[in-house]
Amino acid sequence: MRTGGIPLAPQGSMPQVPARANAVRKLLIVEDEVSLQLALREYFESLGWRVRCVTGEAATSLLLAHRDFHAVILGLRLGLPADEGALALISLARARARRARIVLFATAGTADLERMAQVRGADVVVYKPQSLAALAQHVMGASGRAQGDARP
Repeated sequence: MRTGGIPLAPQGSMPQVPARANAVRKLLIVEDEVSLQLALREYFESLGWRVRCVTGEAATSLLLAHRDFHAVILGLRLGLPADEGALALISLARARARRARIVLFATAGTADLERMAQVRGADVVVYKPQSLAALAQHVMGASGRAQGDARP
């Protein structure tokens, strides 16, 4: 099944948020495509996350300065002329959300850009298109350092 061009997980295959006593997991989504932002918000809220969505560096910086997040999804277009700006946003997210899981959700990229993103602080680079269930697995750390960790 597809919704708005975003592949959805088959029925019954939604990843489960690791249980933790009274912990509310908070997610920041930085995405310029409004339809994708809305789909990501709805999906992660259905998994029990508290979600905030923003576009651009200024709004991202403001939220990260005043709120704690367990995970940050940066929907960026690596491989375009704005590479340095995108990489700077990763550095900003890592500096302001030191314990958060940072997932770069990129449109395109190269091995060098992926390596630079990880040096700047991205925990994982995931390329679009990606099923929401697969993205959620990366956000929850199924393949990385935040597995089972609410990271308050």
